[in-house]
Parts: sequence; structure tokens; C-alpha cells
Amino acid sequence: MGANAQTTVPNYSGGEILTAANLDISAGTGIPVFATTVTRDAAFGSVPKKALAQGQVCYLEATNVVQRYDGSAWATVGPATAGAMVLLQTLSPSAVASAQFTDGIMTSEYDNYFVAFELNAAAGASVLCQLRNAGATISAANYRSGGAGLTELGGTMDLTQSGATSFILGYADASNQVVGRLDAYRPSASKRQSLTCVTASVNAALSAYGGRSLGYQYAAAQIFDSLIFTTGSTMTGSIRLYGLQKS
Repeated sequence: MGANAQTTVPNYSGGEILTAANLDISAGTGIPVFATTVTRDAAFGSVPKKALAQGQVCYLEATNVVQRYDGSAWATVGPATAGAMVLLQTLSPSAVASAQFTDGIMTSEYDNYFVAFELNAAAGASVLCQLRNAGATISAANYRSGGAGLTELGGTMDLTQSGATSFILGYADASNQVVGRLDAYRPSASKRQSLTCVTASVNAALSAYGGRSLGYQYAAAQIFDSLIFTTGSTMTGSIRLYGLQKS
């Protein structure tokens, strides 16, 4: 949490003595600054907090965006160059076993989230993905997948799994990347979450030699607000999270 971040937006009463600390809360930036959407939502409410109302503006450190409240939901104002697909966070794992997006980053602000990834595994291993919610990784054996793949020799693969504890994105090693995209729809809804994934294995010469198309399902009603990526080895590369604007 940065120097300007706050955890409440105060509502002062008549006759109350204002201290320097009170004034410094808003004087630092002119608008409230919050670490994440979680601390933003917790900052408003009943007295002594300010009631959330149309026209409220804030800045989010986790995603470096300015937001406004339209009376029913938060919407991102900028940066102005963000366009319809807004980059929310970039992970750059370097020789680590796992990497995760900030908890609470996936909210009802967007119906659709898009993840782009390019990863190498040092000793060769599967790259896995799990859902997270409220600061905890969801590891119950409810992960399912179904789809098909194409090998480097043109053969096909059956990629069905059930009762797993994670989604398998692909296999990577030191000289071959697993690259692709992962799409999630309404992660904040309590439902059987469905995700889709398209990946390819790419060698150092940038010649794709295998591909996979998968549908994922978490086989129980589940909310999630973040994702974590793991491997049995260590991985290096990039993982980017985007929110797709509703309008």
C-alpha cells in the first residue's frame, strides 16, 4: 500500500475539530487512493464513513486507473488510451514456482476477463492454473477440462480430465514456451465457473509444433477474484490480465 493509500473516506459531523491528520487524508492527492477494489469498497458506508454516491471518484494502486461511481457500479475513467480492453495487471515471473494476480482484482466491474500468457519452465513441467477467492487458493477436486490437442507430428490428443485440483494450461521447458489465452466470464457470480483456453507450444525458433483447445469448468458453485499460476519446476515469462469493458 502506497504513501497516499487510505482505507476510509471520512464523514465529519458539525462542530467536530479537524486535525492536520484529518486534512492530510484528502489533501495528498485530491481524490481517495485505494490499494485494491476490496479496500475501496470497504472504505464507504455508514457514519463515520462517507456514504457511496453517484459522482464519487477514486484511484486504484493495483491497476493504476481512475474510477467513477455512476450510482450503481464503478467504471474506469482512464488512462484514456486504455480502450475497450483494459490492462489490469502484468506478472513477470522469473525462476519462481508460482505467480498470482492481486487478490480482489477480478470483480463485477467487468463481465469478461482475458489472460494472455507466455511461459517457460526451467526443468520441464506442466503449467497449472487455480482459482483464488478472498485470499485463499481453491484446491478442492472440482476442476474439469475437456478438449483436443494437436501434436508436433500431426497426431491428436484427448485432453479430458475430471476431479482434478487445477486446470492444466500446457507443458513447457527451458527451450519451449507454452503460450496462449484464457477467458473467464463473470467470476464474481456464484455459479459453476466456465473458462476457455487456447494454447500452443512454441520452440526457441518461434515455430509452433503443438496446439490445444480446452473448455474448463469448476464443478460447483464458486466465486473467484484472482488466479494463481504454478508449475512443478520454476517458470519465467509474462502473464497479463485484461478486463473487457461492458460498453
